Amino acid sequence: MSYSLKVQDLIDRNHFQKAKVIAGHGGLLNTIKWVHILESKEIGTFIKGKELILTTGIQLISEETLFKFLEQLITKEAAALCIEFGEHIQSVPNSVIELANRHNLPIIVFNEIVPFIEITQEIHSMLINQQYEMIKRLENYSQEINKLTLKITHYEHILMKLYKYLNMNVAFIINGQQPLFIPNEKHHIYENLRDQYEQKGEGSHFAKCEVNILEESYGEVCIFTKNRTINEFELLILDRTVTALSQYLLRSLYIEEKQNIHSRLLLESWLDGTVEDSVITNFLQEQGFHNLLDCSYFVLIDQIKNSKKEYDLNYYKLYSRNIFENKGFVLFLLEEKQRLIYVIADIYGHDIKHRIIECI
Repeated sequence: MSYSLKVQDLIDRNHFQKAKVIAGHGGLLNTIKWVHILESKEIGTFIKGKELILTTGIQLISEETLFKFLEQLITKEAAALCIEFGEHIQSVPNSVIELANRHNLPIIVFNEIVPFIEITQEIHSMLINQQYEMIKRLENYSQEINKLTLKITHYEHILMKLYKYLNMNVAFIINGQQPLFIPNEKHHIYENLRDQYEQKGEGSHFAKCEVNILEESYGEVCIFTKNRTINEFELLILDRTVTALSQYLLRSLYIEEKQNIHSRLLLESWLDGTVEDSVITNFLQEQGFHNLLDCSYFVLIDQIKNSKKEYDLNYYKLYSRNIFENKGFVLFLLEEKQRLIYVIADIYGHDIKHRIIECI
């Protein structure tokens, strides 16, 4: 559900049943965010965008004045203009109609006196009810997704929930890894829509939200579709999903950090020089680090000061790992007495000193 009020939605309402759309039919799907009664020919700062404008035209009697008034509405991206025919205006000039048609700004006329206050109250009530319903559904979704994170064994279940709820393609781009697509068949559509999004800085068919763990970027979740425009409610659902995903990933990484006993024993042997190269090779392959077999490695020692002891070292290690990975390194960590030992593999193979100093 879009939870947005369109100009078209007003046509069958009580006060609009005798109204007539005389121009801008291409804009009947314009979104209305508020209603404004305006009797001044100068808009100034009254209009912010997407308002339905109601006027009797008391200061818009001449063709030139009405034309300039409409130009201002178009610049401000108003949703539509409603004019009450009567004492001040009895018709709309062709030049004004042509301008409205070119810019898809609907002009709706009332041939009899209508109560603007009642129209305003009715539309505002509709908007408020929609917002209330949206917030209620958003809260229900948040509760569902948070409960889901406590039952699942893989983050893909969270992304699948998002896909089914929005009926929209989902992509999870993790830094340094291959993207995950749900469903796994829309790669070319993703590339095309993302290119359009990056070029324009915005897009109605593509949206993304960054996944942050311990204040560092871990990746991003994208939603995209060619079939419809992504609305405000869907953007909020994406945001709530990414929040739940970030919490799940942090919890999983924390548990993984505490349980990584096998890696600890191997790292100790590696640092002591008491393990064969073949064992290290097998370990890297088992962990899926095939790209690390031919990397340069170095060791960094981080003294654990008293200030660090006040915090949970597992979180500190996760934070450190994230920083190094964002700079093109893969990190193996070993906690030993009063120090953390980092065994670091360099993926990029260039500008190592500058990157490592940035990490430190």
